[in-house]
Amino acid sequence: MAVELPKVLRSQPAIRFAVVAVIAVVALFITILSVNKESSWHRTQLERSTYTKVTYSHEGPTSEVLVLTALHENTTFGKPELKKYVNLIESTGGRHKVAVGILCNTEDEFIRFDRYFRKHEPPHFHKVTLVYAPITTKKTLSDFNPSVAEEELLREQKRTQAIAMNMLMYSAMEKEPYVLFLDQRIETFEVAKPLDHFINSGKDIVVARVVDNDIISADVNSWKGSRRRPKQHAFNMMDGNYWSEFEFTPGMDGDDHGLAQSLESDFVPLDSVGSMALFVKSWILKQGVVMMPMNIIGTHWPRYEGFDGLGPSAICYVAKQLGYSCWGMPKLVARLPRNPK
Repeated sequence: MAVELPKVLRSQPAIRFAVVAVIAVVALFITILSVNKESSWHRTQLERSTYTKVTYSHEGPTSEVLVLTALHENTTFGKPELKKYVNLIESTGGRHKVAVGILCNTEDEFIRFDRYFRKHEPPHFHKVTLVYAPITTKKTLSDFNPSVAEEELLREQKRTQAIAMNMLMYSAMEKEPYVLFLDQRIETFEVAKPLDHFINSGKDIVVARVVDNDIISADVNSWKGSRRRPKQHAFNMMDGNYWSEFEFTPGMDGDDHGLAQSLESDFVPLDSVGSMALFVKSWILKQGVVMMPMNIIGTHWPRYEGFDGLGPSAICYVAKQLGYSCWGMPKLVARLPRNPK
């Protein structure tokens, strides 16, 4: 907008020039401040040989819920995705102050996120922990026997993701009474203030029902029922640790009696939970219930690992030994992005 100078100044070229110059400098200064404005929270940085951790925090009461997201390998999570993620968490909180932890696999992601939170301070975020740890799958399909390559690679990817989630959890968790593991692909919750629903459930470990287009329960690690067991030949391969020849795909042995079969129920007991939208009392995690980086089901001392129970699948198995139980909430829906038909 043009600035109208008084008549007396318009008649004096030197004065007119000086006033216009001052106005321009002030406008430029205001612009610079608005672009480079730093957020008001306290930033600390910790660097080790294997990882870097940056924390943004406020003084005051501890956050009630810690939301954790370990980014997937070989995915793009740019500024638009980060803004959507922040908005999603803001919408889940309601009256609750939340802490957020994000693990980045690449330095570029880490730098991008760090720059974002230097300049942005989401209202409901009490603390943000950014971790850069290049935890990636080192193997490819060509590293495995062709007959078992896809299953072996999937196992390694699940193992890597479990390690990443544990790394993030132990790096970010402090005094928060609750932890929500949230997959980066979750786009929305179909209930208002889902954190209220999770907390008010009173359950030890509880998952939302994840919907992916027409798939009404998309998190395959959330189930109830019986599981397949390997044949004796496969057990012999395990005993000799001949994993390049081990052919077995974990899965249900019969019907799943979990979330998809109980859509009208408020709660359904589960034998296993997934980690796409997983809510846990932090006290349970602090007792050693973690994302298992190995197949815990079917192992013993001579074996490298078992045949099932990798990642979040073993959470309920371990928690049960400590007196805790797992539940699903079929009416609490977390939705993945809709694919155009």
